[in-house]
Amino acid sequence: MLRSPAGLLFCLVPWSGETSRPAPLTAPDGAVSRLDQVCVDIPPEPYEAEITFWATLTRWDSTPAARPEFHRVTPPPTLPLRLLLQRLDTPGPTGAHLDLACSNPNATRTRHEQLGATYVSPGPSWLVMRDPAGVAYCLTGRDPETGRLP
Repeated sequence: MLRSPAGLLFCLVPWSGETSRPAPLTAPDGAVSRLDQVCVDIPPEPYEAEITFWATLTRWDSTPAARPEFHRVTPPPTLPLRLLLQRLDTPGPTGAHLDLACSNPNATRTRHEQLGATYVSPGPSWLVMRDPAGVAYCLTGRDPETGRLP
């Protein structure tokens, strides 16, 4: 186990030669989604150090996002997950949550609720959910193929 400068626990695992992303999931109602992002939730003080750390560690493209509280660390297109670094408004522990890109976040929300998830709150382009164990994650309005907002 390793820790980022702000204290996030993570593991390094050997690469097994993977060179393609899994296909998105198409639900019975036609909504398409893909788990494509890990969002690292960072308190204000260590935010810049975390950006430098993750960009240097991965050697991926590192760019500010459209919203000032976000920074993207984007892998090569063959890798399945990208990193989004989110500056929180208040001090506290560093954490992380999963983001799913969804063609229709509200339809995906309904399906997830049928599977035992709970809706928490809306964001500007995402819905905050909790899985049956209480772990937060987000359903975003990003395109499941490109990861970009429309």
